Amino acid sequence: QLNELSSSSKLAVVIPTKDRLEHLWILLTSIREQSLRPIQVIVVDGGDSTVEEVVTQFLDLKIDYVRVHPPALTKQKNAGVAAARQDIDLIAFIDDDIVFGDGAIEAMMSFWQTAADDLAGACFNLTDFNHSWSWLKSLPQSIFGINNRHFGRVLRSGFNTPIWNVSKNTKVQWLGGGYTVWRKRVFIDSQFDEWFAGSGLWEDVHFSYQVGQNNQLAIVAEARAAHI
Repeated sequence: QLNELSSSSKLAVVIPTKDRLEHLWILLTSIREQSLRPIQVIVVDGGDSTVEEVVTQFLDLKIDYVRVHPPALTKQKNAGVAAARQDIDLIAFIDDDIVFGDGAIEAMMSFWQTAADDLAGACFNLTDFNHSWSWLKSLPQSIFGINNRHFGRVLRSGFNTPIWNVSKNTKVQWLGGGYTVWRKRVFIDSQFDEWFAGSGLWEDVHFSYQVGQNNQLAIVAEARAAHI
């Protein structure tokens, strides 16, 4: 197995969670089984009952436990950024119901090794979603500004088209909130908007589209994951 020092970039994984012990256990197991591990895992717990009992079972992952209550997704993400070590270059935000494919983190870090300086964020490739499109639906969808014919776009209506299950590395206009790696420098000038309460519907589009106005965003084909 590769260890966490085999990449020149240093990755922290932030996991916002709330009352889903079983999901968190599966995710942490998935991280433990990766060929390349992050150097820091930050579990940001907003649950009514804590997940510390799960965290203590994964001491080898060097987990930092942060409690945020009352919970809110954007607030928990910002708390995760604040808890990242000073030497971290990349911060991944991973939902607690994500499972990594074999070698996913290694593929992601390999991508970042040669990434252009203007690349700000990159998504893991969710292979259990499909991007479907048909001529029959295209015309009425276009009238209402929700046509998903083109991949990874944010339309003038605000509608965001799919970013999943790519066959090659692909540039996009927005990134998902729960399976994405960002350069830490992004958070010098930006943070997740805590106006979004609770689960923060579309907070990911709101944040990533703004960052993407002056930076590149991408999906990494070989960095496969699933949403369970």
